[in-house]
Amino acid sequence: MIGLALPKLQYLGVVWVFIMLADLPVSSVAYMMGWKYPTLAALWIVAAGTLWWYLLGLGIKRLLELSRSRQRSLSIGP
Repeated sequence: MIGLALPKLQYLGVVWVFIMLADLPVSSVAYMMGWKYPTLAALWIVAAGTLWWYLLGLGIKRLLELSRSRQRSLSIGP
């Protein structure tokens, strides 16, 4: 749609497909909502997608901290 109205922005349509695939658990809501409310679906992807990646990052950080603390406790020994 963007590429038809503004040909110089056609690459945004291609990038948007990859964004939707990368945010797949969150973007499933946008897939259902997008046919009737495309603007609301885009806002959902931006807001909920950002929150999704933030929470994933926090989870990975927590796992790394747990792993490092276990390695330290095992290596200290008597």
